Amino acid sequence: MPDTWITNIQHFLDEDGNIAPIEGPARRIAEHFGEIISCVTTPGKDEDAHQCMCRRRPGHKKCEGIIEAYIDKASNEIFWQCPVCNDNGRISHWQGTQWNRRNISDG
Repeated sequence: MPDTWITNIQHFLDEDGNIAPIEGPARRIAEHFGEIISCVTTPGKDEDAHQCMCRRRPGHKKCEGIIEAYIDKASNEIFWQCPVCNDNGRISHWQGTQWNRRNISDG
């Protein structure tokens, strides 16, 4: 069964903007969300759709899916989904994070 993640990335960060001192699954999911932010905001890619590797392991086997993600122009949130396992979600408050690869003025 897929997960839907509604994420304010700031909830994973300390006051310096680094991933808070958390371990295990919580840290891995925070790192995964960071990878999605980085992927979507990397300059030079198609502005409408970006692709990142899926992290899920349904049935203890690595999902072979590629996450499709984009920045919604109306909400400025990142929406993402794996078309193979249907893991999906949205990420908000990513703009000032270390993973944002966009020009600061781009938002």
